[in-house]
Amino acid sequence: MPTRENGEGLAERLLPLVPQAVTNAAATFVDSLKISSTSEKVRRGRRVVIKRRNVYSEQLADLANLYFRMSSIPIRIWSKTKDWQRWEVNSFRMLNGNRFRASKSGAEKVYGQVAG
Repeated sequence: MPTRENGEGLAERLLPLVPQAVTNAAATFVDSLKISSTSEKVRRGRRVVIKRRNVYSEQLADLANLYFRMSSIPIRIWSKTKDWQRWEVNSFRMLNGNRFRASKSGAEKVYGQVAG
């Protein structure tokens, strides 16, 4: 993006002109587009972290990936829930080794046992 002599970009110049209410509304809208949620529960006396994909996660991930591609941003999101579950479980196992367990549950959840 073109910048002025002082290194200030267009976004930085326009930000003070945007009313706080518009900024808050935009932030609330973006927060509502979350692809997944994380919660912590106790199951069988053990603390577990549950990651859950929302109903529109595949469509939102596809849309985000399109944006990333068009913007030449080298990030991709797993859009297919089964691929996402496999990635989450494998990542959990890689980070925690045999100390804790992780598994997929149902069509849209991943469980990971945590310390405590």
